[in-house]
Amino acid sequence: MGLAGHRRAWASTLIICAKGVPKPTASCDLYGPIAELDLDDLPFLESALMKKLQYIVTGTGRCGTVYLANLLTACGLPCGHESVFTPWGFEEALARLDGRSAIQVSAISLASCGDWFREAGEVIADSSYMAAPFLDHPILQDTRVIHVVRHPMDVINSFVIGLNYFQEWLPADVWHQFIYTHVPELRLDYHPLDRAALYYIHWNRTIETRAAGKPYFFCQVETITHDLFDYLNRRCEDEKLLNARKINSRMDGKPEYLLEDIPSAALRRELRDLAERYGYPLPGGGSSRRQLWRRMWGGWRGKTGAGEATR
Repeated sequence: MGLAGHRRAWASTLIICAKGVPKPTASCDLYGPIAELDLDDLPFLESALMKKLQYIVTGTGRCGTVYLANLLTACGLPCGHESVFTPWGFEEALARLDGRSAIQVSAISLASCGDWFREAGEVIADSSYMAAPFLDHPILQDTRVIHVVRHPMDVINSFVIGLNYFQEWLPADVWHQFIYTHVPELRLDYHPLDRAALYYIHWNRTIETRAAGKPYFFCQVETITHDLFDYLNRRCEDEKLLNARKINSRMDGKPEYLLEDIPSAALRRELRDLAERYGYPLPGGGSSRRQLWRRMWGGWRGKTGAGEATR
């Protein structure tokens, strides 16, 4: 039996032998005599038995979480991608931490980077945008947070054009369901660009709020410097990985939206303010350039005889 198996068996033994639970034949003697336990102690026992993550890398998604997982692993800090925090929520994360579910890298990681994680050893970090809502949970009390950001319009374009996200007010899949659960305003009647902008703003603010008081490092994925390695107290010797700055290729050859294409003036202001604070200056809203979404939508309306879009 491996270490994880022993931990599960020990956890089961402790819980089975807790006060008020009948002792099964012989099974409680697997690790010798055990004192009678109070059920009130079980949360502390379960916490002690869980795998402790040293680092959580998180952001909005489409911001370099796969790249950071790869980078930390190359530094000798085995880091999965969406290996603990998945669209199946916090209970599944707990199951993966206590050994009831397997820890494995996401399919998108394997598709983009191959199985870099297979020989990495026992995971001590997870890189996942789906960790954001749970950063203040006691199980992550001593976990360091790396908050990775990317230029907001790159993230928005990657979601709306590259992944076709935020098109409808109803969640289209489990990933949408996870996001919409934690940002219920996305269910309102918004344009997809407004939804994507709202998500970028809300998700990053959630990370800031829930990471308050924890060891925290902020970085732009486009300009990762030695400050990150100083924070990790590690060095990466993989020059190819260090020089990689292409976050993903879903936008290759596709037109991109600009800030002024976002219909809501209020969201444009909020996004501009947050972007400037993160080191991404964005232009003001009074551009004379006709917005891309208006040109595309207006062209479609003209072909169907519906006239010019007015929103």
